[in-house]
This record gives sequence, structure tokens and C-alpha cells, in this order.
Amino acid sequence: YCLIKAYWRIQAARGKAPKIEEDGGTILNFGNGAAWQAFLQGEEKGDDWELDGIKLSPDWLRDNLYIEVKSTSAYPSTKAEPIEEERVLKNETWMRQAMAYAYVQNYQHVYPKGESPQAEYPFGLAVIHDMGFQKTLRFWKLEFIGAELMANWRWGLARRDILQAALDKSQSPGLEWGEAWECKNCPLKGSRCVGKE
Repeated sequence: YCLIKAYWRIQAARGKAPKIEEDGGTILNFGNGAAWQAFLQGEEKGDDWELDGIKLSPDWLRDNLYIEVKSTSAYPSTKAEPIEEERVLKNETWMRQAMAYAYVQNYQHVYPKGESPQAEYPFGLAVIHDMGFQKTLRFWKLEFIGAELMANWRWGLARRDILQAALDKSQSPGLEWGEAWECKNCPLKGSRCVGKE
């Protein structure tokens, strides 16, 4: 997610910057997602992990499969199932997060530390389409090969280093480290960031 926002959140927690004040809509969206997550989890909460200084917290552990829960107000596709699958797989943010979890879950075995780069590692994704009175829950069992997990983890390590360097210099990272969709309702836009929209 956005390194600029991460930078200012950390600085606020350290007392070096004002707290980020989210708008009401964002707070409601996060609250809605957290409520769905808690409902689905029950007693099957995922573990908190840390590897290479990166902290991760998958939402749900069920039948030995870790699952990330996402909620969206977007309607699911009414077309053929492959169309919906393609839409989910093209969500780069969700896929990068799932790959990071799959890597940490299996890092002792992921190529080149162990098995073939073509060995597959599973991770679950639950997508809740919450459109007011109409709700749909879909599960996806994703499978990643070791080579793509390693490449994604290297991408995450580079971002970790960029954020740490920014914190060390007390200077916010540049715009290239955020995604345009994150700017839409961001409270930092106009005050501490110009945004990418």
C-alpha cells in the first residue's frame, strides 16, 4: 500500500507529525470490512508473522489454509466464472498481498532455498461483495509458484528499504511509491501529498 501514508502514520505514532484524520466514508468502509472479517474468523484467526522486518497478519486460518478476507461494494460479475476469476487475478494489490503471505507461510521451502521454482504454494482469498441488501461471498484458492513468490518478496523488501530510508531522513517518499486508486479519498492529498489522480 501507499508508502507515503505509511510514512506519515509512523511519524504520527512517534509524535513527529499530526495524526491522519480519515473521512467518515473511509472509516465506515474499514469498519464494515473488519466486521465481516471478525464474523468469518470466529476462533480461527490467522497468526501474526514477521520476516525480514516486514509484519503480516493473514485474516483467517481454515482447514490449514490461510485466507485473506476482502470486502468490496462492487457487484460480482454476472458473466461466466472465468471473467470473474480474471477480474480477481488482475487486482494487483490483492495478489501482491496474497503472494507475500504465501511466501512467509512457506519461506523455509520456497525456491531457491528448497524445492523447484515451479512448486506451487496455496493461499486463500475470500471476497465479500457487499451491495447493501445484496451480498455475495466467493472463495478463491490461489496457487503461486516459488519463483513468483521470491520476485514479489524482493519487491516488498525494496519498498521496506525505501520507507526506512525516508524515516531515517525524516523525508516523505516520492509519489511513485503509491497507487493512484489510494489517492481518491486520501486525507493527505493537498496537505502532505499532491496525489496521483
